[in-house]
Amino acid sequence: MGYFRKGRTVRIMLPALRKVLSGDQLESVLWDAELFYNEYMNRGVTEGEKSHAEMIFASAALYNALQEEIDRDLAYETIADGMYSFSDRAGRMMDRLTRIPGFPSLFIRIFRSMTAKKFGESQGFEKEILVSNGREFRFNMTKCPYEKYFR
Repeated sequence: MGYFRKGRTVRIMLPALRKVLSGDQLESVLWDAELFYNEYMNRGVTEGEKSHAEMIFASAALYNALQEEIDRDLAYETIADGMYSFSDRAGRMMDRLTRIPGFPSLFIRIFRSMTAKKFGESQGFEKEILVSNGREFRFNMTKCPYEKYFR
């Protein structure tokens, strides 16, 4: 079992995959997805892009492998379902945290710093800052390095 199957994206997606696939189908999808994933990771990913590429490429690999087993629309819905479940749990946790007095402004500072480090020019991203103050941080991502891999 390689990195792909142990990775975060597969762990996040397994419950959604199990809803639509039998055991043999799941094994086939994971096998094919790992092949897709390895191919994507060999497309010249820079060190700065690598941390993002692992999740993005794993999601794309699962979607492409799913389409070989089930209908394209159901494959899309399955990926969306898995990501929604993960995002919903994270959102509920953030909602609880932001109810703690003083945490919202601390979160904005942490998020601003994390965004500069994880989504900066060295990772191939460019952004336009719309609002940046103690209460709000909004931006438009104007360049994403992964577009070049999936044209």
